[in-house]
Amino acid sequence: STSGTGLKLADNANVSIQTITKVTQEKKDADGNPVLDADGNPETETITTQAPVTTPVTLTGTSEQGSGIATEGNVSISGIVLNGSTTADTGTGVSLGGNLTIADDISGVTAGATGNGTALVVNNASIHSDGYTDSGKDFVINASVSGNGTAIKTQGSSQLDEVVLNG
Repeated sequence: STSGTGLKLADNANVSIQTITKVTQEKKDADGNPVLDADGNPETETITTQAPVTTPVTLTGTSEQGSGIATEGNVSISGIVLNGSTTADTGTGVSLGGNLTIADDISGVTAGATGNGTALVVNNASIHSDGYTDSGKDFVINASVSGNGTAIKTQGSSQLDEVVLNG
């Protein structure tokens, strides 16, 4: 985006990546015997399972004068890394607002800015790192700037639960 938001997650957005597996197998009765159709052939059934991913998917947003990535309202991510950047002096790489829940221990946020931009803005945000806390890990948001910009800017009243800001 030139002056808008590259990627915006808002209004109860729940972004989750799962591994889905489908297997077709013969049906069995309660005793473990094959279930047969009217012609005496084994009946089949499709079993679908889902499991969390082990490698996150990166969603990237870039904006020159706006925000590369912005969160508002209630947002939850699982299996996702939000990667936002800006290339202009007035831009923001990632703007976090509202309630953000990190539901697993592989998701994350990275923010970057070049020139005099701001990599990360935390604005009236409540960030919950439940997935990391439950597994005994630290949740770290990395913000980097090349130039004379600002790595991390906080404004308003924010609550960071077990969150490390690294800029």
